[in-house]
Amino acid sequence: MENSSLTQTLQRANVELTIAFDATVEAFARAKELREGKPLGHTRQVTEATVNLARAMGVAIPEIPHIRRGAFLHDIGKLAVPEAILRKPGSLTDEE
Repeated sequence: MENSSLTQTLQRANVELTIAFDATVEAFARAKELREGKPLGHTRQVTEATVNLARAMGVAIPEIPHIRRGAFLHDIGKLAVPEAILRKPGSLTDEE
């Protein structure tokens, strides 16, 4: 009985952690959109298109959440790049 309760507690904690992780991933994507001045929801639309494509390709259902997270995070590195470099109209220098 005690093992069953412990298992249920661990499963519940795992679900809660997954939900929090996904919310964090989406928050990073939203921060990127706000910084870039793109219409809010652009990343979500790209993510949904990616998930639909994965399903159409026959990707296994347990893999879909990972693909979804990857699509949300595909440009996340831009948050660490200075604004002047991201918006520079010409070619980048070797240093940039």
